[in-house]
Amino acid sequence: MIQYSEQEIELSQKEIKEIGNIINSGKICNGEYTKALEDHFIDKFKVNFAIACASCTSGLIIALRALGIKNKAILLPAFTWESTRYALECNNNYPVWADINLDSWDIDSNSIIDNMWEAQISVDIFGNESYLNIKNENDFEIPTVYDAAHGYGLENLGHRGDIEVVSLGYNKPVTAMQGGVILFNDEILYQPIKDLVQMAAKITEVSAFVGLKSIENYEKRLNLKLEIIEMYRQKIATKYTEQYIDTNTNYSAYSIRFSSNKKRNDVFNLLKENGIETKIYYKPLIKGFQNTEKIYRTIISLPVHSKMISEVSRIANLINEA
Repeated sequence: MIQYSEQEIELSQKEIKEIGNIINSGKICNGEYTKALEDHFIDKFKVNFAIACASCTSGLIIALRALGIKNKAILLPAFTWESTRYALECNNNYPVWADINLDSWDIDSNSIIDNMWEAQISVDIFGNESYLNIKNENDFEIPTVYDAAHGYGLENLGHRGDIEVVSLGYNKPVTAMQGGVILFNDEILYQPIKDLVQMAAKITEVSAFVGLKSIENYEKRLNLKLEIIEMYRQKIATKYTEQYIDTNTNYSAYSIRFSSNKKRNDVFNLLKENGIETKIYYKPLIKGFQNTEKIYRTIISLPVHSKMISEVSRIANLINEA
């Protein structure tokens, strides 16, 4: 069985021993590795503040709470992961839905009917850098949070909107097994975010340690992923389209679209029959948006981790056959 996602964490015996030392030390949170992880984000992405947390979802909940966004209407794409809406609702907010662009799969500003929203969440779909510059009906810039769950490595990470939250989850560009990092530049937000993380969403030292190790071979994994994607492009003969990249992407997920729902389903089923796991992201969070529905019915995400590089030709042949 070729899994869609694989943990690509390379730990030496010395590093495995260090995990044991962390556990035996009793310093489970708020230690040297958490600080080193935060310092990495500050240094690499040139942001003023980075606070590690238990997950991207908890980070989004905290971001909205720290900005005082509660009981408000929030602009949100219908094409995203369920946890984005969950974070919004945890602060007693409610969504104002937007459709997506057929090419980039980012928010389509022309689809917004209700102009009464008071905050907005933008999403880096599949690692494609999003940039939301929409004002409300009063032409005011409004609070903006970026769900940068798939955003590690993007050129403008940490410099969009008020707060951005990166995931360090299982299938993200950099993984800590589980975790997240909240990025922002306004000093006023530091203490509220820090207090909320300490109260309910601390990352463990073990996760921070694993995250740092994952960061060390990020470039190697990225280059291999790009090689695999290029192999797909050369070997898949059947007609398909890719996500349009406006600015830059880390190809956190490699997703392609076919001309019809039937073709997509035929590909999905044939690959499954041959022991190849794929994903169909994202089930629309609300019905009725034409572009969101069309993308969902024709999209498939292919495995691009290093353990399946020898299988690319077989996968492409099956896609061509379906």
